[in-house]
Amino acid sequence: LLGDTFKKNGEDKNAIDTYEKFLEENPSHPQAPFVYINMLEVYRKIESFEFIASKLKKYVETFKPNSSWWIQNAKNVEVLSNVNTITESLIRTIGAEYHKKAEKTGNNNLYEISSSIYKDYLLLYPNGGQYYDIKFFLAEIEFQLERYESAAKIYAEVASDEKHDKFKEKSAYAIILCFKKLAYGEKGEGSLDELKKINIETPQPIQSYEEKMLKGCENYLKITKSEEERVRVTYLAARVLFKYK
Repeated sequence: LLGDTFKKNGEDKNAIDTYEKFLEENPSHPQAPFVYINMLEVYRKIESFEFIASKLKKYVETFKPNSSWWIQNAKNVEVLSNVNTITESLIRTIGAEYHKKAEKTGNNNLYEISSSIYKDYLLLYPNGGQYYDIKFFLAEIEFQLERYESAAKIYAEVASDEKHDKFKEKSAYAIILCFKKLAYGEKGEGSLDELKKINIETPQPIQSYEEKMLKGCENYLKITKSEEERVRVTYLAARVLFKYK
Protein backbone atom coordinates (compact mmCIF):
# COMPACT_ATOMS: atom_id res chain seq x y z
CA LEU A 1 0.00 0.00 0.00
CA LEU A 2 1.03 3.57 -0.67
CA GLY A 3 0.28 4.33 2.97
CA ASP A 4 3.09 2.00 4.03
CA THR A 5 5.53 3.97 1.89
CA PHE A 6 4.42 7.24 3.48
CA LYS A 7 4.70 5.62 6.93
CA LYS A 8 8.22 4.37 6.20
CA ASN A 9 9.29 7.85 5.01
CA GLY A 10 7.86 9.56 8.09
CA GLU A 11 5.10 11.31 6.14
CA ASP A 12 2.58 10.80 8.90
CA LYS A 13 -0.33 12.87 7.60
CA ASN A 14 -0.14 11.37 4.12
CA ALA A 15 0.08 7.88 5.59
CA ILE A 16 -2.98 8.43 7.78
CA ASP A 17 -5.00 9.96 4.96
CA THR A 18 -4.14 7.01 2.70
CA TYR A 19 -4.98 4.42 5.33
CA GLU A 20 -8.26 6.17 6.22
CA LYS A 21 -9.29 6.28 2.56
CA PHE A 22 -8.53 2.58 2.09
CA LEU A 23 -10.57 1.64 5.16
CA GLU A 24 -13.47 3.83 4.09
CA GLU A 25 -13.55 2.29 0.61
CA ASN A 26 -12.75 -1.30 1.65
CA PRO A 27 -14.31 -1.90 5.11
CA SER A 28 -14.61 -5.66 4.56
CA HIS A 29 -11.25 -6.25 2.92
CA PRO A 30 -9.29 -9.14 4.51
CA GLN A 31 -6.33 -6.78 5.03
CA ALA A 32 -8.42 -4.02 6.66
CA PRO A 33 -7.39 -4.91 10.25
CA PHE A 34 -3.70 -4.82 9.33
CA VAL A 35 -4.14 -1.48 7.56
CA TYR A 36 -5.88 -0.15 10.67
CA ILE A 37 -3.03 -1.32 12.89
CA ASN A 38 -0.47 0.41 10.65
CA MET A 39 -2.55 3.57 10.85
CA LEU A 40 -2.76 3.23 14.63
CA GLU A 41 1.05 3.00 14.83
CA VAL A 42 1.31 6.35 13.05
CA TYR A 43 -1.35 7.92 15.26
CA ARG A 44 0.55 6.77 18.36
CA LYS A 45 3.43 9.03 17.33
CA ILE A 46 1.38 12.21 17.08
CA GLU A 47 -1.91 11.93 18.97
CA SER A 48 -3.06 12.02 22.60
CA PHE A 49 -3.60 9.00 24.82
CA GLU A 50 -7.35 9.62 24.75
CA PHE A 51 -7.41 9.69 20.96
CA ILE A 52 -5.39 6.48 20.66
CA ALA A 53 -7.67 4.77 23.18
CA SER A 54 -10.75 5.78 21.18
CA LYS A 55 -9.15 4.48 17.97
CA LEU A 56 -8.24 1.21 19.68
CA LYS A 57 -11.81 0.86 20.93
CA LYS A 58 -13.09 1.39 17.39
CA TYR A 59 -10.61 -1.19 16.08
CA VAL A 60 -11.81 -3.76 18.61
CA GLU A 61 -15.47 -3.11 17.80
CA THR A 62 -14.84 -3.27 14.06
CA PHE A 63 -12.76 -6.44 13.89
CA LYS A 64 -13.75 -8.50 16.92
CA PRO A 65 -15.34 -11.97 16.54
CA ASN A 66 -18.91 -11.78 15.20
CA SER A 67 -18.43 -8.25 13.90
CA SER A 68 -19.60 -7.48 10.37
CA TRP A 69 -16.01 -7.70 9.11
CA TRP A 70 -15.47 -11.04 10.88
CA ILE A 71 -18.64 -12.56 9.46
CA GLN A 72 -17.83 -11.44 5.92
CA ASN A 73 -14.36 -13.01 6.19
CA ALA A 74 -15.51 -16.14 7.99
CA LYS A 75 -14.16 -18.48 5.31
CA ASN A 76 -10.65 -17.04 5.51
CA VAL A 77 -9.56 -19.00 8.57
CA GLU A 78 -5.90 -18.04 8.34
CA VAL A 79 -6.67 -14.32 8.26
CA LEU A 80 -9.06 -14.62 11.20
CA SER A 81 -6.44 -16.49 13.21
CA ASN A 82 -3.80 -13.85 12.45
CA VAL A 83 -6.16 -11.01 13.32
CA ASN A 84 -7.11 -12.68 16.59
CA THR A 85 -3.45 -13.13 17.57
CA ILE A 86 -2.45 -9.60 16.58
CA THR A 87 -5.46 -8.05 18.32
CA GLU A 88 -4.74 -9.90 21.56
CA SER A 89 -1.16 -8.63 21.50
CA LEU A 90 -2.20 -5.08 20.56
CA ILE A 91 -4.72 -4.69 23.36
CA ARG A 92 -2.36 -6.19 25.93
CA THR A 93 0.61 -4.05 24.82
CA ILE A 94 -1.21 -0.72 24.71
CA GLY A 95 -2.99 -1.44 27.99
CA ALA A 96 0.32 -2.22 29.71
CA GLU A 97 1.97 0.85 28.18
CA TYR A 98 -0.70 3.20 29.48
CA HIS A 99 -0.77 1.45 32.85
CA LYS A 100 2.98 1.99 33.27
CA LYS A 101 2.65 5.64 32.28
CA ALA A 102 -0.17 6.04 34.79
CA GLU A 103 1.98 4.58 37.56
CA LYS A 104 4.87 6.90 36.69
CA THR A 105 2.75 10.05 36.46
CA GLY A 106 -0.11 9.34 38.86
CA ASN A 107 -2.46 10.45 36.08
CA ASN A 108 -5.92 9.08 36.88
CA ASN A 109 -7.08 9.62 33.32
CA LEU A 110 -4.41 7.19 32.15
CA TYR A 111 -5.53 4.73 34.81
CA GLU A 112 -9.08 5.02 33.46
CA ILE A 113 -7.89 4.43 29.90
CA SER A 114 -5.80 1.39 30.81
CA SER A 115 -8.71 0.04 32.89
CA SER A 116 -11.01 0.25 29.88
CA ILE A 117 -8.43 -1.48 27.65
CA TYR A 118 -7.86 -4.26 30.19
CA LYS A 119 -11.62 -4.82 30.44
CA ASP A 120 -11.77 -5.25 26.66
CA TYR A 121 -8.99 -7.81 26.88
CA LEU A 122 -10.74 -9.82 29.61
CA LEU A 123 -14.00 -9.76 27.66
CA LEU A 124 -12.46 -10.85 24.37
CA TYR A 125 -9.80 -13.26 25.61
CA PRO A 126 -11.09 -15.25 28.59
CA ASN A 127 -8.62 -17.99 27.64
CA GLY A 128 -5.79 -15.62 26.74
CA GLY A 129 -2.31 -16.32 28.01
CA GLN A 130 -2.26 -13.08 30.01
CA TYR A 131 -5.83 -13.24 31.31
CA TYR A 132 -4.83 -13.95 34.92
CA ASP A 133 -2.14 -11.27 35.04
CA ILE A 134 -4.34 -8.64 33.42
CA LYS A 135 -7.19 -9.36 35.80
CA PHE A 136 -4.81 -8.67 38.69
CA PHE A 137 -3.57 -5.47 37.02
CA LEU A 138 -7.18 -4.35 36.58
CA ALA A 139 -7.80 -4.90 40.29
CA GLU A 140 -4.74 -2.78 41.08
CA ILE A 141 -6.10 0.03 38.91
CA GLU A 142 -9.53 -0.16 40.52
CA PHE A 143 -7.84 0.14 43.92
CA GLN A 144 -5.78 3.09 42.75
CA LEU A 145 -8.95 4.81 41.55
CA GLU A 146 -10.53 4.17 44.96
CA ARG A 147 -13.19 1.87 43.57
CA TYR A 148 -12.63 -0.48 46.47
CA GLU A 149 -15.69 -2.71 46.13
CA SER A 150 -14.91 -3.37 42.48
CA ALA A 151 -11.25 -3.96 43.31
CA ALA A 152 -12.13 -6.40 46.11
CA LYS A 153 -14.35 -8.40 43.76
CA ILE A 154 -11.62 -8.73 41.15
CA TYR A 155 -8.93 -9.48 43.74
CA ALA A 156 -11.17 -12.25 45.08
CA GLU A 157 -11.40 -13.80 41.60
CA VAL A 158 -7.61 -13.69 41.28
CA ALA A 159 -7.04 -15.12 44.76
CA SER A 160 -9.47 -17.99 44.18
CA ASP A 161 -8.06 -18.98 40.78
CA GLU A 162 -7.13 -22.64 41.15
CA LYS A 163 -4.86 -22.71 38.10
CA HIS A 164 -2.59 -19.84 39.14
CA ASP A 165 -1.01 -18.63 42.37
CA LYS A 166 1.34 -15.89 41.17
CA PHE A 167 -0.77 -13.12 42.72
CA LYS A 168 -2.78 -15.25 45.15
CA GLU A 169 -1.28 -13.99 48.39
CA LYS A 170 -0.97 -10.40 47.25
CA SER A 171 -4.61 -10.38 46.14
CA ALA A 172 -5.80 -11.95 49.39
CA TYR A 173 -4.06 -9.21 51.35
CA ALA A 174 -5.39 -6.51 49.02
CA ILE A 175 -8.94 -7.66 49.78
CA ILE A 176 -8.33 -6.79 53.43
CA LEU A 177 -7.06 -3.34 52.44
CA CYS A 178 -10.11 -2.73 50.25
CA PHE A 179 -12.58 -3.42 53.04
CA LYS A 180 -10.43 -1.57 55.53
CA LYS A 181 -10.65 1.51 53.31
CA LEU A 182 -14.41 1.05 52.97
CA ALA A 183 -14.86 0.52 56.72
CA TYR A 184 -12.67 3.31 58.06
CA GLY A 185 -11.81 5.62 55.19
CA GLU A 186 -8.54 7.50 55.20
CA LYS A 187 -8.56 7.95 58.98
CA GLY A 188 -7.88 4.26 59.54
CA GLU A 189 -9.16 2.02 62.28
CA GLY A 190 -8.36 4.42 65.10
CA SER A 191 -6.06 4.27 68.11
CA LEU A 192 -6.03 1.80 70.97
CA ASP A 193 -7.32 4.52 73.29
CA GLU A 194 -10.37 4.93 71.07
CA LEU A 195 -10.91 1.19 71.05
CA LYS A 196 -10.79 1.07 74.87
CA LYS A 197 -13.65 3.58 75.06
CA ILE A 198 -16.02 1.18 73.33
CA ASN A 199 -18.65 -0.24 75.66
CA ILE A 200 -18.14 -3.96 75.17
CA GLU A 201 -21.01 -4.72 77.59
CA THR A 202 -23.52 -3.52 74.99
CA PRO A 203 -22.11 -4.92 71.74
CA GLN A 204 -23.33 -3.55 68.43
CA PRO A 205 -23.93 -5.61 65.29
CA ILE A 206 -20.79 -5.76 63.21
CA GLN A 207 -20.86 -3.44 60.23
CA SER A 208 -20.78 -5.01 56.77
CA TYR A 209 -17.36 -3.84 55.63
CA GLU A 210 -15.67 -4.82 58.87
CA GLU A 211 -17.27 -8.24 58.64
CA LYS A 212 -15.92 -8.64 55.09
CA MET A 213 -12.54 -7.40 56.25
CA LEU A 214 -12.57 -9.98 59.04
CA LYS A 215 -13.38 -12.71 56.51
CA GLY A 216 -10.52 -11.44 54.38
CA CYS A 217 -8.19 -11.70 57.34
CA GLU A 218 -9.26 -15.30 57.95
CA ASN A 219 -8.66 -16.23 54.33
CA TYR A 220 -5.31 -14.47 54.20
CA LEU A 221 -4.05 -16.22 57.33
CA LYS A 222 -4.71 -19.55 55.62
CA ILE A 223 -2.38 -18.54 52.80
CA THR A 224 0.52 -16.47 54.08
CA LYS A 225 3.68 -17.94 55.53
CA SER A 226 5.08 -14.57 56.56
CA GLU A 227 5.17 -14.33 60.34
CA GLU A 228 5.32 -10.54 60.18
CA GLU A 229 2.16 -10.38 58.07
CA ARG A 230 0.43 -12.97 60.24
CA VAL A 231 1.00 -10.81 63.30
CA ARG A 232 -0.23 -7.67 61.55
CA VAL A 233 -3.38 -9.27 60.14
CA THR A 234 -4.15 -11.19 63.33
CA TYR A 235 -3.97 -7.94 65.26
CA LEU A 236 -6.37 -6.25 62.82
CA ALA A 237 -8.82 -9.14 63.11
CA ALA A 238 -8.51 -9.11 66.92
CA ARG A 239 -9.46 -5.43 67.00
CA VAL A 240 -12.66 -6.17 65.13
CA LEU A 241 -13.49 -9.16 67.34
CA PHE A 242 -12.86 -7.11 70.49
CA LYS A 243 -14.97 -4.27 69.19
CA TYR A 244 -18.04 -6.41 68.49
CA LYS A 245 -17.70 -9.60 70.53
